Amino acid sequence: MSLFMLSRTAFVTSTVDDDHRGRIMSILGFIRRLMALFAPIVAGFIAHYTMSSNVFFLQIILCVVYGLWAFYYIPVGVGKNATLHRRGSTGSVDADSALGLGEYSSILEDGDAIIGGDGHEAAISHALITNDGQIHTNETFYSGAGEKRDWCGQCECVAKLFGPVIRQVRKYAITVGLYWKHLLLVGTYCQVMNTVRQSRVLLIPLQATGMGLSDLTVSVIVGIGWGMDALFAPVSGYMMDRHGRLFCGCLTGLVMAASFFILAGVSIMYPPMEGASLAAELEGTAPLSAGMSNSTTSGTDETLTAGSHTSTEAVAAILIASMAMGISNGASGGLILTLSSDIAQLHPRRRGEFLALFMVIVDTGFIFGPYVAGAIANAVGIAWSSAAVGVLSIASSLWMLLLIPETKGMGARYRQFLEDRANEADLMRDTPVGTEYDEPENTKTEESGPRSLQGGPNS
Repeated sequence: MSLFMLSRTAFVTSTVDDDHRGRIMSILGFIRRLMALFAPIVAGFIAHYTMSSNVFFLQIILCVVYGLWAFYYIPVGVGKNATLHRRGSTGSVDADSALGLGEYSSILEDGDAIIGGDGHEAAISHALITNDGQIHTNETFYSGAGEKRDWCGQCECVAKLFGPVIRQVRKYAITVGLYWKHLLLVGTYCQVMNTVRQSRVLLIPLQATGMGLSDLTVSVIVGIGWGMDALFAPVSGYMMDRHGRLFCGCLTGLVMAASFFILAGVSIMYPPMEGASLAAELEGTAPLSAGMSNSTTSGTDETLTAGSHTSTEAVAAILIASMAMGISNGASGGLILTLSSDIAQLHPRRRGEFLALFMVIVDTGFIFGPYVAGAIANAVGIAWSSAAVGVLSIASSLWMLLLIPETKGMGARYRQFLEDRANEADLMRDTPVGTEYDEPENTKTEESGPRSLQGGPNS
């Protein structure tokens, strides 16, 4: 799953511009949430009417299908002229056509490069030669690696899967040197954000079950929360592209914090029952285990037994908390992938290594989230655990507001900065000695340059 997310993020980074990247990432997040909503239903239907093992066989078949689909139909390179991977076939095409229109691509024999237009990476050379009706590469390089290429990117990746480890370690070391500030600041924010997100997966069912709600009621509450999550996922793309990543992250973090404070209030008003009372309630042996009221034997209007919290008010309160968490989580859908995609534009040659390191840091939030929330809940209760996660969400919003600048257009700003510095250097070199030098108005001569996270020389 991590490899799939990494490859998908790298592909979107290389093919989508800054003004539309947020929308694309949010749509991908919406699709993932939509599938998370319907996949369990489909799996349950298959398991109920056939066998549980058939669910896993279906997963294997789907993995093979979309793997082959990606291998044959997703472009190898970047840009609109990227070459499709069709290895094993031969063909010839005019060199001018290959360098011109994107629909023309060279389809060569095994061992020859597959290239057309701006195929592979932006750094690849456009030098092509024709030989016996075939197009071959002439001293082409891939991603600045300094090695002559004979295969396309996908086949080279497979062929060198077990290649020298030292070279990869060196690449990652260079990437850390280039991106260490981004990994520290943005990576920490996204890690905390994932910790907060995953905490709701534990705390909502834990509180609902502790209140004595039935399994069906708990599943409905959780399902409605995920439905709101999927419903508001497309909104995040609009917010990120229209108002910026900073606005989206800070706003949704505050809404998420408010939802956890609501859950903490629910836990205080309707504290979870003790083990014996809860077991009796769930097993149906305690009075009123089935639901809302009981006025049978004594003639009194007793609505709840001691410790039972299956009233309408309790269900409504925890449902509001679940919906608020779903709205805030959906409204920030794709934010983490968009941030990583924006930052990866700074050094395109190290895009893959940076995204891999970034995902390693971010994914630890998925691991620690339930453990942190569960440990606090086990020690001092669900109310304190929910409040602690809410405070953590506020801290993440403040972290982003104070330490992380706007990342939209970061790559373009950095390239403009380098271009201005290069133009300034050329102008100074061409100016005769003793001639007064007038600094261009659109250049920056400060040694520090722009803020490091906005694409300065320290990025």
